[in-house]
Amino acid sequence: MPGVRDATVLAVPATGAGAATGAAADAEPELAAAVTGERSSAEQLFTALSERLPAYMLPRRITVLDRLPLTPRGKIDRRSLLSALAGTAAGPR
Repeated sequence: MPGVRDATVLAVPATGAGAATGAAADAEPELAAAVTGERSSAEQLFTALSERLPAYMLPRRITVLDRLPLTPRGKIDRRSLLSALAGTAAGPR
């Protein structure tokens, strides 16, 4: 995608109506994406992905970050990223 430098998709705990009623433990995880890059907009990325991917492969949320969290060895810190993505509000959908 133009403007995207890095992207990572993780399965995060559900945040929909089931989470509000306490049924989140039984709910399927959702896909959440984190992206970095210039001119990256969650709405534009979601639209572009919608044209290329089937609905079940689309992330529920897309979060644009300045940079992805890294481990001391320079790899993506998936635990930190999971915490950040699980705490974000729902994206365009």
